[in-house]
Amino acid sequence: MIQSHNQTIDMEQLAPLSTESSDDFRYLPTVNQTTPEYFYDTFPEGETFPNLQNTSKSLDISWINRKVDKAFQHSLSKVDWQLFLTLKFLKKSFNSLRPKATWERKRYVWWVMSALRLSLGLSRNDIQYFCTEESNENGEAHYHILIHCVYPHKVSVQATRSMLLHWLDPWIVTIPKKEKKDLEEPHLQTIRDVSRTVSYVLKLPLDQQEPKPFFHSFKFVRFYQRYLRWKNNSSNPF
Repeated sequence: MIQSHNQTIDMEQLAPLSTESSDDFRYLPTVNQTTPEYFYDTFPEGETFPNLQNTSKSLDISWINRKVDKAFQHSLSKVDWQLFLTLKFLKKSFNSLRPKATWERKRYVWWVMSALRLSLGLSRNDIQYFCTEESNENGEAHYHILIHCVYPHKVSVQATRSMLLHWLDPWIVTIPKKEKKDLEEPHLQTIRDVSRTVSYVLKLPLDQQEPKPFFHSFKFVRFYQRYLRWKNNSSNPF
């Protein structure tokens, strides 16, 4: 059993960690491409929790050039992502680049998303997510996560967002303060610009050749294929 704020979730009800291979997803859908081609953009430099929904570049912050895989960005932007979550881990047992810490932070995401789904009374595949990993100069990893609510008419995006905030553990991840200028908590934003947010999640340093580590929710590739058919046919496959 797991418990948070007087709510209890039976561990046996949780969805399994995804065992799907993620390697083929990058070039799965619409772009016939077998090697990366990039476009270039600027992103907030040194911002752990950047406000990606504000498109103005007149703010008093620094900007840095990054590259983004065209096919990957094009494919992932086809999903109507609604929430953008950043998880900055506080403990070495979660944020180091060692295999055990990698497993622990993946398991934490699985735990949070499963608890979120169950506390909202949703089925296993009703919350879909796609997560990428970045690390800083100190070798500390953090996650950027795109979240899609499959049935927002059952449970609203804002209700999902509120419940997700409820399940984040301040002993494991940073919970930044909401400033007066912020409409929302900076670590969990409602997405208003899908393409821009996906580009941020996929961004790479200009000299990096290897793809960014990523993983996704259970049965995400299956969901993605059905979602594209639904968009193309305008008939609900779910």
